[in-house]
Amino acid sequence: SPVIVRGMIIDEENKEPVIGAAVVIDGTNKGVATNVDGQFALKLPPDTSLVISYIGCKDKKVRVSSLLHSDNNVIVLEVSELSGLSCIVGGVVTVLNYDDVYGHRTYKPKSHKEKNKKKCK
Repeated sequence: SPVIVRGMIIDEENKEPVIGAAVVIDGTNKGVATNVDGQFALKLPPDTSLVISYIGCKDKKVRVSSLLHSDNNVIVLEVSELSGLSCIVGGVVTVLNYDDVYGHRTYKPKSHKEKNKKKCK
């Protein structure tokens, strides 16, 4: 019968909780994300495994049976070899002038008043 497994995910470098780590039942797409304290709880069969993953850390596979005998399950995620590299997230926005792209002049549409003014003369 299914059991409820609870645990806390921390990282090995500073022993801080890992917020938003994916805790997924192995071989499925079912799981949860850790909360702001790095904690999770899942109801699942005792003969399965969990895969814990987080950006910058190595994925860790844990047998559920090893988590059943403790109320204080702390799982430590190892830092990935690539995490020593800086991860820069950014973007570039370019504004192009229509004339530069298409090589011809665009004309501003005339207002309704301007169109009618010419017709009335």
